[in-house]
Amino acid sequence: MGIDSMSYCLFTDDFKKKKVKYQDVSPALFELYKKKISVEFADMMLEEGLCTYAEGLFTLVDPRVYDEVLKQYNVYSDKCITLVKNAFGDLFYYDGFECRVLYTSYNEQYSFAGGDAVKYFFTFQLTDAAFLRKNFKKKLFGEAVKQYGKLDPDETYGFIPALPLGGEETCRSIRKVKTIEYLNSLSQAFL
Repeated sequence: MGIDSMSYCLFTDDFKKKKVKYQDVSPALFELYKKKISVEFADMMLEEGLCTYAEGLFTLVDPRVYDEVLKQYNVYSDKCITLVKNAFGDLFYYDGFECRVLYTSYNEQYSFAGGDAVKYFFTFQLTDAAFLRKNFKKKLFGEAVKQYGKLDPDETYGFIPALPLGGEETCRSIRKVKTIEYLNSLSQAFL
């Protein structure tokens, strides 16, 4: 079975018991998904809603909230749409051609998933244990949940001091922070 004939069911089935819905998809957001990605993706999001998964390991976000953040990191274009943030504030977005991750703590980007990039990202990568371990820092995430508790959808485990300012990627350097404020201040470290 090719990617074109697959639906997003692998993703939704895999995380069915690990999700917490925090917001419905509004008509305006539904139209944005249709315009920038596809009707199929918009339909899946309408059914799923905006959710956190696996106790906050990652969150499906309202992309409009993250447009300014992408602009501050100089990666935004009119075709960009943020899909997911991980627990450490890294952003996974679609640029109109491929899916990309912005490692916000390092101001580095990595692209992956060509072709039907968004479907591939949701169907194969978000359901792949190795991908989640590498890109979502699962071990560190588990330690942070035990020490600091679960995240609200608008929160991130931030490194204090920030990594570009000499911070360490360890549990003792983590604090629960508001995502947008943290990413905005973090982006200033790279100017």
